[in-house]
Amino acid sequence: MEIDFEIGDYVLISKYSDEDPADGWAIGFLSKITIYKNKKIYYTVEGDNIPEHLSSKEFSHCRKITKRQGHKLVEKMSMGGVNFNKFL
Repeated sequence: MEIDFEIGDYVLISKYSDEDPADGWAIGFLSKITIYKNKKIYYTVEGDNIPEHLSSKEFSHCRKITKRQGHKLVEKMSMGGVNFNKFL
């Protein structure tokens, strides 16, 4: 099992691999990587760009992004949404 991320990386985490912004997602600094007994890996972030409505801030898909990309994504989301895959 290989993990390509380190604590402190700036990332986009999402509930599903298609990174649909209508599903759960968060942008911030990777603060925790959890590996469960079933070998599922979950990522947790800290930061200002975490939607308040999330019931969980732990997601199974992670992508390293730049701070500039993160700020632009949050800006686009506040103006009506964006497809993460097309934007990144």
